[in-house]
Amino acid sequence: MLKKFIAVLLVTATTALPATAAFASENPQDRISPNNQLTQDSRITEEPGSDLVTIMTSTYEITANNVNFRKTASSSGTILGQLQKGDLVNGGSEQVTSGGITWVSVYSYKHGVWGWVASQYLNEVG
Repeated sequence: MLKKFIAVLLVTATTALPATAAFASENPQDRISPNNQLTQDSRITEEPGSDLVTIMTSTYEITANNVNFRKTASSSGTILGQLQKGDLVNGGSEQVTSGGITWVSVYSYKHGVWGWVASQYLNEVG
């Protein structure tokens, strides 16, 4: 009798409770998909409905005030905004040397976009 009661209880619980959002977020940006590359390259997609989110590789602290956060890895690149000493950014898997300056691709939560910062203004903290 107890076995029948437990079986009925389990069947009732699994059919009565919706499992759609119980195990996964409805927000596509919360879903993680493995990258096709062998690196932990990080890019957050901005396409609506995209399920691709990759993992950030490092956390950096900005070491000076009014550091330019640029759209491209160049001193002449469009300035997306400025970062202040103590601000945190993530990324670092992509680096480019241009005009004698090493630029690091990072994601700024303050500005909500990917951009480039000269490596001399970054201190890896995690």
